[in-house]
Amino acid sequence: MSGTAASGSTFSFNAKGYLKNSNESHVQVRLTSTGEGQKSSTWTVSSSDFSVTWNTAVKPIMLYTTDDPVTVLVDVRAPARTDNIVTIKVGSHTQDLVVTGTKTNVGFTLNSSWFSVGANKVTCNMTSAIDSTERADEISFIVLWGYNATTPILSFANDTMIGAQYDTISIPYCVYTPNQETTTITIKIGDNAAETRTVDQQIQTLTYIPQVPETISVTISATYTAQNGVERTVSSSMTLTVKESEYSLNFVDSATLNYNLNPNGHSNLDSSRETFANLTFSQNFDWVNGGFQQDEKGATALVIKKGNRVTLPRSIFMESDDTGKTIDLCFKIVNSDKYDAVAAIDINNDNSKGLILKANEGALYLNNTLPQVFHYCE
Repeated sequence: MSGTAASGSTFSFNAKGYLKNSNESHVQVRLTSTGEGQKSSTWTVSSSDFSVTWNTAVKPIMLYTTDDPVTVLVDVRAPARTDNIVTIKVGSHTQDLVVTGTKTNVGFTLNSSWFSVGANKVTCNMTSAIDSTERADEISFIVLWGYNATTPILSFANDTMIGAQYDTISIPYCVYTPNQETTTITIKIGDNAAETRTVDQQIQTLTYIPQVPETISVTISATYTAQNGVERTVSSSMTLTVKESEYSLNFVDSATLNYNLNPNGHSNLDSSRETFANLTFSQNFDWVNGGFQQDEKGATALVIKKGNRVTLPRSIFMESDDTGKTIDLCFKIVNSDKYDAVAAIDINNDNSKGLILKANEGALYLNNTLPQVFHYCE
């Protein structure tokens, strides 16, 4: 960066954004006079992290159903032997604690009277005791206060989120209904059709793959019967901003799509799980470890455990098609004890055409020719 300063004046800039934590950085200043004379000086600067993070025990949304104090753990990173003020805030209530240097598991005990029934945002920030302008980035999480609740409580982890077009966006939320283990909710994303889902009291993840750049509202709602017998609805909303992708991608046009097996938005709590996509599930199908499960990114997959079987309502290679067809199949095989174990098979009656997917490779059969083998595992 550069600037102009008169002789005898002071020129300053904040180098914080250019420095790397725990590393030595070289800062050079070069002066050039109007007469083209030059002089330079170089300093070596060491910088340290200055931040607060929630301890791993703190989740994006925490449900409390008893009138006990809330314990919050914070991890602090700051230069050694420096005093800094860590502040926890809930509504109009605040609690300060002076922390010296870097510390983990810094505990705060928050009085239950700070919380009201429903969603309460808990924030934390840190300010240098030496320089009040030196502040760490604020962090937050949601306390879902269910004590004395009489109606369903719903909340997203964030008021706003930003994602990219075509990316899988994972949106955490939580629902609590007094005296019920599960709640049936309605999810509405922008102008998309609403979907119904039955969820328990754990943190849920809504996955969404946006097709266009836009800013939309995401809403979850639940219906309950009030004491006077009138049916009422409670809801929670957040704003999702989708940025345009640098890539041009499009899904298959629904008008030409013959069959779609998409587990997104489904869970093992669905009452209609055994009729999903017109599939036929084997007897004693494992709906605990298998079925609709979320991966590490929050995307939902249909998991078929060893010994279980799922049959599609149609055979791809037994159907005649004069114009050909496109098949998009996304799958993952894990923890196989046999490298040649068959995971999926679809062969027509005379075995002249078909597809076999094994744990280590796939084979495509076309008109009694030798199979075209493709490997996807070493």
